[in-house]
Amino acid sequence: MKRQEPLIERIFVHSHQPPKRPVLPAMSSLAQTTDEAHSNLIFYTEICELSLRYTHPLKTHPRFMRSRIQVIVTLMLIVSMLPALAQAGGARWNTGDLEISPSIAIPGEIVEIRIEALDAEEKYEVWVEDSEGQYRFERHNQTTNNEVLIYEWTVSPNIPTGQYSLCLGIWDTDWWDDEYIALEGCDSFWVMSRKVITESPHDAVLPGSTVVVNGAITHPWTNEPIFADRVEYLAEYFIDEDGLIDYRTQTGTLNSITGIFSFQFDIPLNVPQGDWLYSDIVITVWANGSSGQQSDSTTLVVECGSFSFEWIATGSGSTLLQPGIPVLLEARALVDGYWEWAPLENHTASLSIWQDDIKRPIVVGLNSGARGKIQFMLDIGDLQGLHSGSAILELQGSSPVDGSAVTSNTTVFLLLDDDAIGQGINVNLRENGGPWNPGDSARIDVLVTDDADQPLPHAWFYWTISDSDDNYGYLLNEGLITSDIRLSQVDVDGKAQLNIQISEDHQSSIQDMHVRVTASNSTGWLDSDSITLNIEEPGANIATDSIVFSPGDNIQCSLLAWGLEGNIVWIWQSSDGQSGVVEGTASSVAFSVQIPDAHDEYSWQINVEVIDESGRQVSDSVTLQRRQGHTIEVDLPWGTPKAGEVIEVEYILHSLESDGRLDLPMSWHSGIAGDEENNREGIVTSASGTVPLALPEDLSSGSYLAVIQIGGASSYLVVEIADEESLGAANLAGDVAGAANPTLTILALIIAVVAMILSLRRKGGSDALGMAEDGSPNTPEESVVNKLPPPSLAPVPPTAAPNPAAPPPASGGMPQPSIEQMAQGSGGTQQFPPVQPPQ
Repeated sequence: MKRQEPLIERIFVHSHQPPKRPVLPAMSSLAQTTDEAHSNLIFYTEICELSLRYTHPLKTHPRFMRSRIQVIVTLMLIVSMLPALAQAGGARWNTGDLEISPSIAIPGEIVEIRIEALDAEEKYEVWVEDSEGQYRFERHNQTTNNEVLIYEWTVSPNIPTGQYSLCLGIWDTDWWDDEYIALEGCDSFWVMSRKVITESPHDAVLPGSTVVVNGAITHPWTNEPIFADRVEYLAEYFIDEDGLIDYRTQTGTLNSITGIFSFQFDIPLNVPQGDWLYSDIVITVWANGSSGQQSDSTTLVVECGSFSFEWIATGSGSTLLQPGIPVLLEARALVDGYWEWAPLENHTASLSIWQDDIKRPIVVGLNSGARGKIQFMLDIGDLQGLHSGSAILELQGSSPVDGSAVTSNTTVFLLLDDDAIGQGINVNLRENGGPWNPGDSARIDVLVTDDADQPLPHAWFYWTISDSDDNYGYLLNEGLITSDIRLSQVDVDGKAQLNIQISEDHQSSIQDMHVRVTASNSTGWLDSDSITLNIEEPGANIATDSIVFSPGDNIQCSLLAWGLEGNIVWIWQSSDGQSGVVEGTASSVAFSVQIPDAHDEYSWQINVEVIDESGRQVSDSVTLQRRQGHTIEVDLPWGTPKAGEVIEVEYILHSLESDGRLDLPMSWHSGIAGDEENNREGIVTSASGTVPLALPEDLSSGSYLAVIQIGGASSYLVVEIADEESLGAANLAGDVAGAANPTLTILALIIAVVAMILSLRRKGGSDALGMAEDGSPNTPEESVVNKLPPPSLAPVPPTAAPNPAAPPPASGGMPQPSIEQMAQGSGGTQQFPPVQPPQ
């Protein structure tokens, strides 16, 4: 779209033309009062329109037009119109949601116009207008029954590109019952043939620098690189010529651009630096030329700033420097604009320190690195002639623009050892012993030193004791002071010890006890420290002889309590409704509870609450999990299988239920771990039988892990594949509990793997799985695996317990761990004995 004519010209040319769009009802009412009001309203409208369209001073007159000034003028005009608008009558609230999809329209393409949240009883006007007020799409007297208006707009191939507005108006009547169109609202969108994308490596540059602009021409919808006959750019900026601000431009053209492009230009040395009004360099880039009807453009702003140093940190934010403690100083070289900044690399600086108007050089030749950072490790112990007190660190360099000196200062405080002796005061408290019990005398060590960590002999201090609620004990000064203010004095070494008597009635479970000490030196400087006494809290623990159960089991419970005194009452209650009370002075008791035969939940819990004669109260609980599910025992057929064969694996199911039942039929899965293409699955209907195991054709000789899963239980086998001799197969994993107890499955597998490795190493004397050395004896030994207890009897951790109200979990899919081919070797077949059901 063509660029707009200057603001002043547009005001005089258009100030007395009627508006080309519907007006607000308030404006319509004003227009009916007097011709003068009508003329003024049109003039104000034109001013507001132009102010909103011109967003930068370089778009209009070089001296007077600036976006910020225009915004201020616009606001003043709007405020001046508010009283008249209020008298003219109120307009409707915006009731329509406007949307155009895709959000960017392309000449020759179809877009959807959608307006929602409409009133079925109203009559609407819909139109699309450009920035000149020219209509490109319109629909009159529109009504809807479903609160939505939807149109397809075929954008003309010859439409000018630029910013457009989708507007909604509603028919209404004024005070004189005359109909007019009230503007409900407009949403802006763009019509583009090409999307122009630009960026500059730096948001701010120095005068005399080269400004680099990188860009791309892409499809507005897909961002696919597209072709443009030419790309034109216009750089606009101001210069300071003998104290007068003047306007300058630079232009350039790139031909036959497809996708990526780049250009650069130099700015003069007398561009104003860091000025809020005149330091911007505005770069406008057009695709397909700047004067064509379909010429897409974008604008990029780079600011001209001055060379500067900026302190980032001294010692991670600390401003206190002490001898022997190196501090990292960090600063930055940068271009400093009014709005933007950019780091500068490869600029040198020197570092000095000022104290008592004397400058002492520290280092020269510091160089700014990545992101303009300047770093130096400073130890003031290496400097002479300084004393404790404030000082100024100064970073100095030369401006690359005109060679003038540029400095940046930061204030620090020096604390030298000789000066620190006898200066300042520090109080430190330490608990000597503990934890304490009610009635004990707690010991607190007090140490008072100066800023040089030297003891302050015979310093006086006062101290108090306070109690606070246990929830707020971490807050200083929290709670109620329970003692008088007491005065004490440290010895010649700056030390003292306090004996704090803890009340017999202190309840550490609900309250904390604090000690605060405040000391002063001879000059009146104060310091304080506080400490919370470590008083042991009472507690209780309940343990059972098993963490699994079956209905009808008798559970032995052991109770232990500490921190309680006198007669103790133990109150217990189980989740099946049983309860009991045990009294006595012992700190531990034991009793038994029988779980009812009718208990059909998957967990059982017992809670205990302990109360002593002083009212102290503690509690604990434990949860047992029900034995459930089944295990499987598997065995390979005799002989050495070959790759590509399907072998039959024998299985036996062992129930873990108290009645020995099995939930048949069950699904089964089989396969080699890491191979999913040859997995087999099906249904078993009996407690014993065979399932097929398919061996992949591409297996080479060696050992492989096979997985057999029936229902929720799994078993693992080592299958030996050999070319000439049969090595047998080792039954690697014993019976594993069902999916209801996944932790038990993992535990059984780990035990079985370790046992098999130990067994094979004892047989073959090799450090590889089943690899025996030549000449080593092959004497049979009792299987280590056969000495292991059945995995099904392993305890089930409470964390693996199911919800007692939940049904048994469903069987999961077959686990498929991805493993490397196991080591080749020879080893005897190891078989687990069948697991006996619990008695």
